Amino acid sequence: MPCARELENLARKDELWAQLQAKKPEAYRAVRKDLLGRLIAMRSKPGRAVIMAGYHISQWVLGFN
Repeated sequence: MPCARELENLARKDELWAQLQAKKPEAYRAVRKDLLGRLIAMRSKPGRAVIMAGYHISQWVLGFN
């Protein structure tokens, strides 16, 4: 989802954040307060770049895909 640039996928991401906020507000606040949570929630090119860099590092370390 983060690497897709389609508006539909960005809307889905916003929907997931809204669901988390509605169902578990304390978890939502904890995640959004954290630096990694802030980067993941960014709707910008740098935010997506951080997510993809983390994915590629974990892919290299864990050896999946």
